[in-house]
Amino acid sequence: KYVGDADTNDPRLTPNAVDDVSGLPPATVVLAEADVLVDEGASYAARLAKAGVDVEVRIWPGQTHAFVALGAIIGAAAEARTFMAKRLKATFGTGQLQDLSPNESADARVSLQRNENGPGVVELS
Repeated sequence: KYVGDADTNDPRLTPNAVDDVSGLPPATVVLAEADVLVDEGASYAARLAKAGVDVEVRIWPGQTHAFVALGAIIGAAAEARTFMAKRLKATFGTGQLQDLSPNESADARVSLQRNENGPGVVELS
């Protein structure tokens, strides 16, 4: 069990355990399609949107949990990091934005694994 004996209803571990999400700050939700937690993440993003929170969610097709940490070998990781950086910059409006794309050789190694259409954009109603 990832959290050991901790209470899995603790909102610090399970964002969906928060009763009232209205008034939360803007949120960026990055999800991996093949992650076992993708449904929970999408549900949380939908709850935020329904409560009027500024939320943008994207699902990266074919990716697994923690793909964002693998930027040297997965091109989608760099795309996700750039998306997150742009959202942070838009929210806080300071600092310099860097292109977080991997180097050309990393792009070449993962080109066959990348989804031609890029990350999925989820419309929240």
